[in-house]
Amino acid sequence: MDKIEIVPVKEALSAKRTVKKSKEVEEIEATINALNPGQSAKIVTKTETPQTVKNRIWRVIKSLGMV
Repeated sequence: MDKIEIVPVKEALSAKRTVKKSKEVEEIEATINALNPGQSAKIVTKTETPQTVKNRIWRVIKSLGMV
């Protein structure tokens, strides 16, 4: 059996795998971060269903801690 070691939380968090963000996710994050209070944005989709775009935006908003 493999050995399990206790490590400090800082060390465990630094070893966490990072996933490269897609170009679309980076663009959505940049747009959301550029909005001023009271502003909104509109995404016009040509190749994806509106539900797919909505789900992606919700994931970005949650990852930014806005919900």
